[in-house]
Amino acid sequence: MALGKSDSERQACYRSLFASHVEGKLLEDIRAATKSGMTLGNERFKNELEAARGQVLHNR
Repeated sequence: MALGKSDSERQACYRSLFASHVEGKLLEDIRAATKSGMTLGNERFKNELEAARGQVLHNR
């Protein structure tokens, strides 16, 4: 609902999220994290997720 006031506005906003291609190092990082089942993000993000979930979500 935060993407827009109307269905059409939300749909357009959602579609725009996928308008660009992911390439290079970011694509490699996404694939590696997906394959290993580990969290992708900076250390602060990872630590916040771990604290919220109470479990280790990334390699140390």
